[in-house]
Amino acid sequence: MLPLTLHIPSLKPKAIYGSFTPPVPAPMTQWHFEELIKLEPWVQEMQRLAGSPMPQNLQMVDAGDHLMEDVLTLQEEYLKEALALRPSWPGQRMDLAVQQMGLARKVFKEAVLFSYDLRSNDKQLQAAIGMFRDNHARLKDGGEAIPAIMLPERQDLMDQWELVDAAWNELLLHLGGELSPDGAGPEVGSGTHATVGLFSTSG
Repeated sequence: MLPLTLHIPSLKPKAIYGSFTPPVPAPMTQWHFEELIKLEPWVQEMQRLAGSPMPQNLQMVDAGDHLMEDVLTLQEEYLKEALALRPSWPGQRMDLAVQQMGLARKVFKEAVLFSYDLRSNDKQLQAAIGMFRDNHARLKDGGEAIPAIMLPERQDLMDQWELVDAAWNELLLHLGGELSPDGAGPEVGSGTHATVGLFSTSG
């Protein structure tokens, strides 16, 4: 996990001040700027836990929950404002993609809690996996107001979907190791790497 957190300091200025490469707009208002700054304590906590010599998986899950909750709230606000400026923008698809990030986080969290015997069964884990799979299929094949990806016109969307698909399958592979009787501990770190990979492709 530590190598992943080492990238955060270089990414933070781009999120706060904007960037040409990759193209990231600066916060549109003072409120957006302040909300980004509020993420800093949770980022620092995750960096601290990642650098600990002893595994801190449950604490990492807790800090990640707080960070993800704030990130998703900020993303939803950006989404609303983008739709207000451009009603023709495919906001429903983006909204569902944002929801998928939260679901991916929930899948990993439930897997960790179950592997530590903090869940009596895996019902919540299986429910989150099923919901992610259903939404993932909708993003490709359409359904419930989400249009199917039209080829070859939107090969860009298909390329993105396939990246998410690969990251999702990698996460499931690592979670399978976590949930096995002899693999609960060591695979949690790998699952964290896979989860971050999924986040980086879902947007």
